[in-house]
Amino acid sequence: MKGRLRHSFEFFLVAFVLIAALFFLSFTRDYQMRLATIALLTLFYVVVGILHHYEEKNLHIKQILEHFAIGAIIFVVLAALFR
Repeated sequence: MKGRLRHSFEFFLVAFVLIAALFFLSFTRDYQMRLATIALLTLFYVVVGILHHYEEKNLHIKQILEHFAIGAIIFVVLAALFR
């Protein structure tokens, strides 16, 4: 039960940060500020994902590369959408 609660908190934290970042991105007009926000959001996703696997004791290079790849996709898509 304790593990589920922690995972739920991580999920809601990531969801909250994503929603807050998208809200901020939709209201700011400065492209450099948008790009910095997208970069921080991507970094947040990668770090939380890696820490999650580290805490679960199943962190392998495959998971690290996967999170970096998904982070790169997130960065490219959001940078294109909020141009």
